[in-house]
Amino acid sequence: MQAQLLLPLTFFGIRAMGVSRWQKVLVKVANCRKTHSRLSAQDEDDSQNSFLIARMVRVAANHGLFYANCLQQSLVLSCLLERNGIKSETRFGARKENHQFKAHAWVEVNGQTISYDEGVHQSFSSLGVPASSKIDNNLSEISPPRTI
Repeated sequence: MQAQLLLPLTFFGIRAMGVSRWQKVLVKVANCRKTHSRLSAQDEDDSQNSFLIARMVRVAANHGLFYANCLQQSLVLSCLLERNGIKSETRFGARKENHQFKAHAWVEVNGQTISYDEGVHQSFSSLGVPASSKIDNNLSEISPPRTI
């Protein structure tokens, strides 16, 4: 249910605000009503729960009223994982195929890809630092989109 609501919002949020600003909004959403907090790492439970959440996001993206691409799915998945106390990293990759630039986004938990089949991201060169580590901790600095 949450994924079905967040996916279309993410589609419009990215277009209105850009990826970085929208990702900051999703971080605030994730921190607003966390389902629980963790005092210690529970790697096995985190792994099982993260795959379950990823599956629910995929089902909502592929069979809901709104089809979401890999970027939208990855941002929503990271948000829902954070709400469940699971730390994740959103990764971006690129490759050139038949003279065309292709990009891809995926989510990793403890270094393991959970948002797609394990091999999908391997054909993409990862671009720099994970997106989750670039987000400024001071979330009050979200500014409105610029108008031209």
